[in-house]
Amino acid sequence: MTNPAPGFKENPYHKVEISPLNRKVQIHSQGVTIASTDKALSVKESGLPEVFYIPFDDVKQKMLIESKTTSYCPFKGQASYWSIQVDSNNISDAAWQYKDPYDECRFLKGHIAFYSSKVDII
Repeated sequence: MTNPAPGFKENPYHKVEISPLNRKVQIHSQGVTIASTDKALSVKESGLPEVFYIPFDDVKQKMLIESKTTSYCPFKGQASYWSIQVDSNNISDAAWQYKDPYDECRFLKGHIAFYSSKVDII
């Protein structure tokens, strides 16, 4: 591995399970479809609820505004955040993306996840 996650060295029992979801997922905000895909990934991580990651190409990117917000996960890497613009409404930091994830989570590259508290996930 060229870019291993340091978190697994510190906590080898922590799990990040990434698998194809094999069903359609749609993201809606204020009645507008933001994303629709049948290629979502399911991510089940120790101690956290399941999260769906959508291929970035299946998102209406013109509705996203990259935020200056970032965060760090020792298992997945550096996350960049996105806000959603629907008409004149801005939903701040509604989604995140690992642009260059650690090797163990490399399948997240090119995908984006949305907060279920900020959008409707169907």
